[in-house]
Amino acid sequence: MTTGNDTVLTTAELGERIGLSPQTIRRMANAAQLPGLKSGRDYRFLWTAVKAHLRNPGHATAPESDNDQILSTAELADRLRLSTQTIRRMAHRDQLPALKSGRDFRFSWEAVKERLWHPITLEDTTDQPQGAGLRAQRRARDTDALND
Repeated sequence: MTTGNDTVLTTAELGERIGLSPQTIRRMANAAQLPGLKSGRDYRFLWTAVKAHLRNPGHATAPESDNDQILSTAELADRLRLSTQTIRRMAHRDQLPALKSGRDFRFSWEAVKERLWHPITLEDTTDQPQGAGLRAQRRARDTDALND
C-alpha cells in the first residue's frame, strides 16, 4: 500500500524487492535484523525503514513529520493490509500504539510508522495463549491449587 512516501510491504514483497526468499526475510525479522511489525505469522515492513536500515544497520531513525494522520481501525487495516480484527487484537496486546475510543481504536499513522521502524522483538513473536490453550492453562493451575 502506498500513501505518499510510505510503502508497506509483506514478507514476499520485501523478499522480491531485495532479492531474498520469504523464508530468509522471516528468519531475519525474527532475529531482529530487519525493522518491521509481526502480525500473527506474517510481517509488515515499511520500505523507507528497511532502506534506511540497510544503509546504516542498527542506527536508522524515523524522519520527523508534521502531517500526522489519525486513522480508524478500518483505515489502518487497509494501509497495513491486515484484517480489522487483527488490528484490534494487536492494539489490545499493545503491539500497536492506539487510543481506545469507545469500542474502537484510533491510531496515529506517524506512531504506527515509528513502530514499523523498530526490529521485531521477542515480545512480538510470542503470542499469548488464547481460547482452549488459555482455558487449559487455567484448569491446570486450578487443579494444582486444589492439590496443594
